[in-house]
Amino acid sequence: MNSSIKRKIMLLLSITSLLSSSVFLIYSINVFEKDKIAYIYDTNSIYLETITNQFKNELKLSSEISKKYLTEYQKNKAFSSGDSIFLDEDSFVKGLFLVDITNPASPQLVDKITVKSNFGYKLTEDVGFLKSVPQTLAESKSMFLGGELVYVSDVVYDASEKIALVTVFRSDALQSFFETDKAFSSFMMSMSGDVVRQTSNLQAGYLKEEFPTLFTRLDSIKMGTSEIKSAQQEDWLLSSSSLGLNDLYLVTLTNKKEAFGVLTYLINKSLIVFLMVLSGVVLVSQFASTYVTKQILTLSEAAKQIIGGNFKINVPVKGNDEISLLSETFNKMAVEMVKLLEDTAQGARLEAELKTAQAVQQTLFPPVHQKFENGEIHGSYQSASECGGDWWHYFENEQKIWFWMADATGHGAPAALITSAIKSAVAMTENLKMEPEVAIELVNKSICQVSKSKMMMTCFLGVIDKATRVVHYVNASHEAPFILSKRTDLKKKDLRFLDNSKCNRLGQSMTSEFKVASEQLEAGDRIFVYTDGIPDIRNKNEESLQERGMFKVVLENHNKGVNVSQFITGVHAQFETYRENTELIDDVTFFAVDVL
Repeated sequence: MNSSIKRKIMLLLSITSLLSSSVFLIYSINVFEKDKIAYIYDTNSIYLETITNQFKNELKLSSEISKKYLTEYQKNKAFSSGDSIFLDEDSFVKGLFLVDITNPASPQLVDKITVKSNFGYKLTEDVGFLKSVPQTLAESKSMFLGGELVYVSDVVYDASEKIALVTVFRSDALQSFFETDKAFSSFMMSMSGDVVRQTSNLQAGYLKEEFPTLFTRLDSIKMGTSEIKSAQQEDWLLSSSSLGLNDLYLVTLTNKKEAFGVLTYLINKSLIVFLMVLSGVVLVSQFASTYVTKQILTLSEAAKQIIGGNFKINVPVKGNDEISLLSETFNKMAVEMVKLLEDTAQGARLEAELKTAQAVQQTLFPPVHQKFENGEIHGSYQSASECGGDWWHYFENEQKIWFWMADATGHGAPAALITSAIKSAVAMTENLKMEPEVAIELVNKSICQVSKSKMMMTCFLGVIDKATRVVHYVNASHEAPFILSKRTDLKKKDLRFLDNSKCNRLGQSMTSEFKVASEQLEAGDRIFVYTDGIPDIRNKNEESLQERGMFKVVLENHNKGVNVSQFITGVHAQFETYRENTELIDDVTFFAVDVL
């Protein structure tokens, strides 16, 4: 268990670190890549815009100089020799050439003016250039490139004389654009697909060989920024800007892989940092898992000792975290278990004693059914707890049938002790020929001596004279029994209550007096005797049966014309149906005596 938890903690921390670092790395690379592409595009776009704007300014300046010299020529039909003073080694314009294009097939150089030193580019020797001049007159401006340096010719002509003025100047902008020490390759292209100029370190035809797709969709040059594939399927970043002349564009191509070399560096460094972090996490998780599992192992060993019967275990509490709280709770649990076991043992002893008392109390009750010479009795008893406070009894001698019903205060073991006392006292009177009031006085004195007036009980004593069928009774504050005649259509108003004797409860006073009352019975009469537990019977809705419900049940079963045993059984069944297996509030005891 210990190593398994350690592995789980280490695996959890490692996977969490791996996932979080990987997500961060992927996110960072993606953001960096997008930012890098945007940076390259922005940088190249700004650079190209700067170059083209600089070239346009150069072109504008050359046009102004050309117009000045053309005006001079038109006045004098020749360049003034003094004009060359403006053309020195540092001059922007390197030379001006007048070309007669009267015969377009054979243009002739008319005049020229150049820098004072030997001008390296000899226009008269460039037959191809001279021949191209008439072809470009349809446009106000045309550009040509010659030699190692970049030259631009501004063609301005007088249509009447068929003379063209060609201004040659060195473009610093284009010279800078085609330098080789850049992170990108430079090209000048026309929309017809001609590569006019490229970086000098590239071979002729490089662009067409390496990027054939560019020539199948030349319009992509006008997009400004885009991505294209090389012949080797490598990704390149393309930026372009219009030169504003002859439908020419300046184009840069940047190798994406080389541009993102720093990204590879970033990934390598990130992996190194990630491995370092992961190693740290593994070490931390090792210490953390060892601490956690050590405490859990200690608790496990302590639990084994408790299982083995050692409940006096105490786990050391270290720290102030959840594991320490668990250890502290475990120690409290061990203490509570000791108390619980002691209470359980005590409870078991009490339960055993209560079962013994219950078994003993059962011996205090007579058989539930008995036939006499002139009568028959049947009873029912249910205790609300292990031991009850209700008690009933009967016996018969030569002339009389005696029956008792008593209900001690409360229920449980204390009440059961009082029932034991009354049973002993009544047993003493069975073999003595005495009147009911004398018998109950004797029982009262016995109860008073046992309970010391701390516990009392209600009681009803009835004595039936077999010869005369007169019942003599004493009621010591008990519920009044009632007589049901032999008829089977009885109602509550037909009941005769034995309530003419009202005396103190047994155990209330040693000097209590008990009055005897009498009632004449007829053959077929039935006496119903009960305790106050019957009206207190409740159903699941906490509704009590009450006396009204009791009378209804008793009358329904009596009017069936059944014998006493069937009558008591029927009454008991209806009480149980109403109760719906809920707990009893008080002991429930009742019996009936049929007079024959």
